[in-house]
Amino acid sequence: MQKTRVAVVLPDFRMGGAETMVSRLVSHLDLSQLDVEVICISGDRLDNHLEHDVEDHGVPIRYMHKKPGFSFSAFFKLGKELSRFKPDIVHSHLAGGFYSSLWILTHRRKMMIQTVHSVPTLEFEKAKRMVFSALYKRGKAVPVAITETIRSLVRKEYKVKKNVELIFNPVDVGKFSSEKKIKHDNFTFIMAGRLSKEKNQILGLKAFNDLQKNHPDVRLLLLGDGPERETLEDFINKNSLKEKVQLVGAVDNVHSYMAKADAFLLSSEYEGLPLVLLEAMASKLLVVSTDVGGIRDIVDGCSLLTPKGDVQALRDAMEKALSDSEMRKEFCEKAFERVGQYDVSVIADQYTKLYQKYRES
Repeated sequence: MQKTRVAVVLPDFRMGGAETMVSRLVSHLDLSQLDVEVICISGDRLDNHLEHDVEDHGVPIRYMHKKPGFSFSAFFKLGKELSRFKPDIVHSHLAGGFYSSLWILTHRRKMMIQTVHSVPTLEFEKAKRMVFSALYKRGKAVPVAITETIRSLVRKEYKVKKNVELIFNPVDVGKFSSEKKIKHDNFTFIMAGRLSKEKNQILGLKAFNDLQKNHPDVRLLLLGDGPERETLEDFINKNSLKEKVQLVGAVDNVHSYMAKADAFLLSSEYEGLPLVLLEAMASKLLVVSTDVGGIRDIVDGCSLLTPKGDVQALRDAMEKALSDSEMRKEFCEKAFERVGQYDVSVIADQYTKLYQKYRES
């Protein structure tokens, strides 16, 4: 049987959830069934572990070097790259779908699959949403939602009743579950992700600050980097938290830090399905999170969820996580049992079947 040719298109391989998802998925695709290339529209090679994992799997990465901002020429540069490779399917992510649209519309027997990584109205501005809406209505593209909540929001925003596929984000369960737990004296929370306003780590820090006043031995690991780093550092310094909060920065070995923690903390304003949430579940950590995006779809019944922006509710949930060991053990076991359905081997197989389905349609 002839291999299905898949071009995976994304802006670049900066350290982020969507980029990690792409790297993890592509590096686990079965190349005996698929012929895959990755095209990065923006910037240059970053030489990070996301790129290395893709290339080590035998998948080449092409770079188009688009500069920041809108680029009319990028439509044609990407079109030339796609015409060279002749994919059966374009699997696009983030703005990759926008710049793939012209090629898709002008090639009759080609189809685009667009993974929707977040709330549609927050992922793209109105003009880009109009482009995706036109593609979906013409049957030239199919959206793939990463949770049931995102799926319903896609249907509402794009007025698409049929052909909204559902495939969850992948996690390497074995990698995180096999990491040996590191003994530590203090109950430790861990936060991980890009330090940005939508992730709202300052809310988590405020809740932690309130908690540690009654529990002086509690600790927090804060992983990641981004534009809000200085704001978070200022809060840590002003509240004399340097001995209790470790601002680690961006790391490749998140699994090693998960092994040092007891509970995972997420305080985002909005989310799709954060990979780090699945990583925490695979690491057998109790999840304490704001109830946003598709998070409830994944951890309902095995986590502590609080309204977004509510410092007191988040602080109270952290208190419960710290003090109720029986609940913590029960929820961790339930979460670990559940996370197996999101293992990267399962998700890679689902995407392979999806590529083949739309190639033949």
